[in-house]
Amino acid sequence: MKGKSLFMGSLLSMSLAFSAGVVQAADPVTVGVAIPLSGPMALSGQNIKRSIDIAVDNINQKGGIKSLGGAPLKMIYADTTSDPSTGANVVSRMISNNRPVAIQGAYGSSITFAATGVSERQKIPFLTMSFSDDIINRGYKFVYQVVATASSMGKNQVDHTLELGKKAGAPQIQSIAVIFEDTAFGKSQADSVKKTAEAAGLKVVLFESYAPGLADAVPLVNKIVAAKSQALFINATISDSVLIIRGLRQQGDKTPIVAGGAGFLEPDFYKAIGAESEGIFVETPALAIGPLNDQYRAKYGTFM
Repeated sequence: MKGKSLFMGSLLSMSLAFSAGVVQAADPVTVGVAIPLSGPMALSGQNIKRSIDIAVDNINQKGGIKSLGGAPLKMIYADTTSDPSTGANVVSRMISNNRPVAIQGAYGSSITFAATGVSERQKIPFLTMSFSDDIINRGYKFVYQVVATASSMGKNQVDHTLELGKKAGAPQIQSIAVIFEDTAFGKSQADSVKKTAEAAGLKVVLFESYAPGLADAVPLVNKIVAAKSQALFINATISDSVLIIRGLRQQGDKTPIVAGGAGFLEPDFYKAIGAESEGIFVETPALAIGPLNDQYRAKYGTFM
């Protein structure tokens, strides 16, 4: 994955910069990984861990970090669950117990926002693939966001939708619905979708947030169906995305859907809904290509 490759390249550079004075030749370079390994985001966290493990194994099998005398990378994993306060606590313990040269995480933007507050105070570099603009808008010096921001993702969702329609020779859509999880990621991206859509002359007929971890998606689905928009823009974790799409399909709703990453990027999302995924477009900040993805696919039977 392009983002993963960028992460590993950045990670190695920072490992060199921040560990040269404290790591002896051939001693392991300890890097922390704070991700959700339990709770609603666990599936995403496990997929992230698989990717990192493959990349690290490749680096170590090829002789480690040559400029540090072949020092191997050693990853220390910590489970943030899906809770920001837990994320902050596990990062604090990770720094106290292991003093990693850098930390990667934490998938959910709200979790990353809290976790980076801890790492910044300790001057530990934190690399993230979380989207929220708020993560890097605080003037921090030790936080590195290696993917597109949520606001740019939201803008691209609208721009690319209109571009696809134009290329297909279809009349421009006039109305959209926006559904988003009530998190840092969800709010940032949804606000950008709404702003871009209104600037393009589209009417936002529904702008609805929800608390992630839905037990019942029916009330939300009913609002979407009643809005009768020409396109639905949505971001959601995998469990919520499956519930929402199944609910829409059960009501016979075939409104084109433009998803903003998150659960819609998970291979298990498509395993869960099968043919019902037709008509869903997903805006993604990076595409899994190249030898690393080939290796991942050979091992796990799906894309990275």
